[in-house]
Amino acid sequence: MTNIEQNPEEDVGLHKLKHSGSVLARTAHGTSWLIGWRLANRALGFISTLFLARLLSPSDFGIVALAMGFMQSLNQLSELGTENAIIRDEKHDRAIYDTGFTINLIRGSLVALLIFILAAPAAEFFHSPHFEQVVWLAALISFLNGFENIGIVDFRRFMAFNYEFKLKIIPRIISAVTAILLAFILRNFWALIIAILVNQIITLAMSYVLHPYRPRLTLQAWRRMASYSTMLWFSNLIGLAGGFGTKSIIGKISGIASVGIYEVGIDFASLTTSELAGAFSRALFPGFAELRKAGKDASEMIPRVIGIMALVTFPAGVGISLISYPIVQLALGSKWLNAVPIIEILAITRSLTILGVISTTYFSVHGWMKTIVSINAIGGIIQIILLVFLIPNYGLYGIALSVASAETIIQFCFYSIVSYSLHISISKTLSMVWRSVIGCLIMSIILYMMNLGWTHESSHIASNLSAAYKLGITIAIGSAIYIGVISILWFFSPNKYNSPEVDLLNQVKKIMVRN
Repeated sequence: MTNIEQNPEEDVGLHKLKHSGSVLARTAHGTSWLIGWRLANRALGFISTLFLARLLSPSDFGIVALAMGFMQSLNQLSELGTENAIIRDEKHDRAIYDTGFTINLIRGSLVALLIFILAAPAAEFFHSPHFEQVVWLAALISFLNGFENIGIVDFRRFMAFNYEFKLKIIPRIISAVTAILLAFILRNFWALIIAILVNQIITLAMSYVLHPYRPRLTLQAWRRMASYSTMLWFSNLIGLAGGFGTKSIIGKISGIASVGIYEVGIDFASLTTSELAGAFSRALFPGFAELRKAGKDASEMIPRVIGIMALVTFPAGVGISLISYPIVQLALGSKWLNAVPIIEILAITRSLTILGVISTTYFSVHGWMKTIVSINAIGGIIQIILLVFLIPNYGLYGIALSVASAETIIQFCFYSIVSYSLHISISKTLSMVWRSVIGCLIMSIILYMMNLGWTHESSHIASNLSAAYKLGITIAIGSAIYIGVISILWFFSPNKYNSPEVDLLNQVKKIMVRN
């Protein structure tokens, strides 16, 4: 066994994490594992909810949701990005790993203490006698989270996301089974919160089983993390303030009901693109960090990544927009149809998040956190100003247009800076995405002309059965049109063998061979 006391990178077994191939290829392969985890997590959540919703009451879900939301808000507010700081650091010694572990432990303990102190006042505020006890368990979950093995950061650093998949999926499965079994026995909210606690305990144990690194307490390398972590905290603070400010303005001008409609609408608008963009972001960070340490830029990689992502996120976002009406009717019912305009507009603009995801990931790797904070702050101000002026005159459409306009400005600002810094021409970027854009455009026109897209049928006329039938037909026809158009355009392209389509197909083939 090699010595792990000095350098975690020399830890036994870590050579197995290092894969051959280009950074782009390894990033794409890692992304497939992350998307797999997100889809599996969604499926497990859906299946468990089908059982739990019949065994527990809405108030049981509400108590746990409030408690966990309370904990997650404090965690996000105190997020210091230790994992990213370690990945982007030039020197991967024990000091940086152990400092990251110590910071996480301190952070988790302080958040747990704060949650514990605020438990009683929060229970009184919500007029729930059981809320205090649930919050105590939420505090314990936060405390245990701080003890997770910092060595598992190597799963991201070496883009070995198959290990991360195991780390997440096994506790998630056990947690889901626990929740269902306890719901049958207890028939109350304790089934949910205990299952979440079980998930954390198993995750903690597995972090030490899957990685042999054993951390120690020290803050020796805190200066190497300080600048990055401080600016990341400011960025998180601005994000929380912007989200709260937007909801506050909507509630003040348009009413509390509009806040609920906005929340549901934005969740549905981000249904597919958030999962895809989130997976790419997590996989891109170590890839960009590797290029940075090798003294290389990402001028060739970024346009190709955008091309690959556009092939999936563009049709996903436009597709959600086209079929927003039947989705809402089937999933939520007629009383939520007011969310349709928000979904129609924001689903399209959310497909552009790939520009911001790639850019902010690149900025984070290179420590350009002030740029992220500045652009997000300016975007937040623009969004609030637009909300104030547009909501009184346009209602829900005003909300959607305000958020969409601000988000679009932010995305293009981020990518403009990256393009300028790396000398990426507009033509280079367009050459990677133009087939996706045309495919989405033709798909939209044909579906609209067939009365299958962007239709608002009366809920009294359209039954759930007809809505489901129409939804299935629209998805099938839309997918066939999109794939057919980009296939034809690719076939006649003079540079077709050096294209995002080929990159995507190659990665799919490699994944199928490996699995």
